[in-house]
Amino acid sequence: KLKSEVLATQLSALNKGLRISTRQQRYLKGEELAGDILIDATDNYETRFALNRIAHETGRPLVHGAAARWTGQVSVFASGVEIGAPCYECWVPEEPPEAAACDDVGIVGPVTGIVATHMALETLKLITGAGGSLVGRLLLIEGLTGTARLVGLGADAACRVCSYD
Repeated sequence: KLKSEVLATQLSALNKGLRISTRQQRYLKGEELAGDILIDATDNYETRFALNRIAHETGRPLVHGAAARWTGQVSVFASGVEIGAPCYECWVPEEPPEAAACDDVGIVGPVTGIVATHMALETLKLITGAGGSLVGRLLLIEGLTGTARLVGLGADAACRVCSYD
């Protein structure tokens, strides 16, 4: 089943009053995206880079999450929103040469749940203004050891998307 259909069914079961519409569609370059916050739960660098550029150019935060094998990561990129904040490409300027696709390396299911939960939390904090977001920081989740750590991310003065020179 499609992820969007499964989620719609689960949400409807929780609240019968919800009106949910789903759309099964790949992002196409140049497509206009709706919403005040962009959420990157994609599994390929081409789309990540496109979402990053759109977020920067339109002044919207980008909540990013990714998982592979036993690890996950979550951050908020807000280069088009906060002066000096890094964008995704400040951290990953190009597709890593040894980047492995999820289909090739697999993902431990609970790791995706942990990443998604943190992404939802970051999105809610952005919407409500509560707490401090992960802008300028990356949460690294290690499923095998049950640990997580925060790493600081800085803007790259030479970034091709958001350079602050």
